[in-house]
Amino acid sequence: MTESDELAFVRGELDRYRMKLKEAQIERDRLRAELRDALNQLERWHTLAEYREAMLDEQRGNTDRRSEDPSSRRTAALSSRHRRRIT
Repeated sequence: MTESDELAFVRGELDRYRMKLKEAQIERDRLRAELRDALNQLERWHTLAEYREAMLDEQRGNTDRRSEDPSSRRTAALSSRHRRRIT
């Protein structure tokens, strides 16, 4: 193998590795974006779960306090349905 052939071979290999590196960087960026989206979705669901838990706790507290008054149960149920539509 002559020196010019060897140099051409090395340049070809260098170009191939650069292309592979660029592909790996693109894939890394895609995976980072996907992970960021997944984490945002997880945070959204976590926040929603906390909100719903607080609403249920509030509803349970209201139900315990108003167990003697049937009309207040209906009001609490209507209020709960209204809140579900908001979320």
